[in-house]
Amino acid sequence: MLSQQDLMELFIFGLNEPEKICGSRDDPVNVCEWEGITCNDDGEVERFLWVSKKEDGTGTLGFEFLPWSMKAVWMFLNALSGTIQLADLPEKVEKLSLSCNQLTGSLDLDGLPVTVRELDLSKNKFTANPTKGHLSVVGWTSTPVLGEAKNLFKPLVMFLSWRRPY
Repeated sequence: MLSQQDLMELFIFGLNEPEKICGSRDDPVNVCEWEGITCNDDGEVERFLWVSKKEDGTGTLGFEFLPWSMKAVWMFLNALSGTIQLADLPEKVEKLSLSCNQLTGSLDLDGLPVTVRELDLSKNKFTANPTKGHLSVVGWTSTPVLGEAKNLFKPLVMFLSWRRPY
């Protein structure tokens, strides 16, 4: 089994300029001393904060490398890309914020750990099939479009509902 240090190294090495987080890529400092890392009194990694890097905040995410003790991951206002696997999140995760990135693909919310209380994945490029699983359209609004014979109304806002399966 890999140490928390090794796991976090694997996780951040998917990001642009990991040395700004861990010091040296070849000889990283102790994980609890990294930029954006919070550890508990036992030296276990609980939180990771990597925000507002904008176009310099590129990279991909491998949640399978997060330590089991991780409770919160905040990585918003970056340029992260690729797909994410929510089922790979550690079972203790309570908060995940990846808003305002360039993440793509579909989301399997059934794999989300039951401990998650706050989830913000807004302003990405995810795709979803509302007829599959437990995501459903509960309402929408539209406005008339003048000058178009085929489609007189175009949807403006869609209200989605998701429920955790029993």
